[in-house]
Amino acid sequence: MPRIAQTATMIGMTIRNPRSIIIISLYACLNIFIITAALRQKADEDLSSKTPGALAPEFTQIEDLNYFHLKESVPQMSLAAIKMRSQGQELAEFTEPKGVYNYQQKNQTMRYEALEGVYRKAKELLVLEGKVKVVSDEAEYLAARVKYYFKKDLILGYGGVTFTGVDLNSKQNIKKKK
Repeated sequence: MPRIAQTATMIGMTIRNPRSIIIISLYACLNIFIITAALRQKADEDLSSKTPGALAPEFTQIEDLNYFHLKESVPQMSLAAIKMRSQGQELAEFTEPKGVYNYQQKNQTMRYEALEGVYRKAKELLVLEGKVKVVSDEAEYLAARVKYYFKKDLILGYGGVTFTGVDLNSKQNIKKKK
């Protein structure tokens, strides 16, 4: 066989049919598209699960609740209730809540009980209603309704409020009704 014909045959063997090259490249592009879409989908799911304030779609109901929370191996909070309804971690409603809250910064505790209670995480607010009794190391509060703001460490009482405790200015024991 002449040398030119032999070279042409070798070139023909190494180059594929143009139709198969197109099919292979389309298959490769399709695979790249699928992999890229899958990676983006995973990233979107991760972002949506970390969105603050996301509520669970339905209420969860628990009866005979006994809950406690430890922070750095120190009891921070305990709660007992006949019934609790919660929606995610954002909202919780209690029937006959009784609990203890420990202020780690002040090394003090607060005990509370009521007929009904609602906790809202977004506002860090606990609302207690119906024969509310709140007892801290410094005072005792009785009221028809009490709002407790965790961040501000502020208690607001409404309806027949009775305060028994130490007046911070005079350091005397007092009892006030409003």
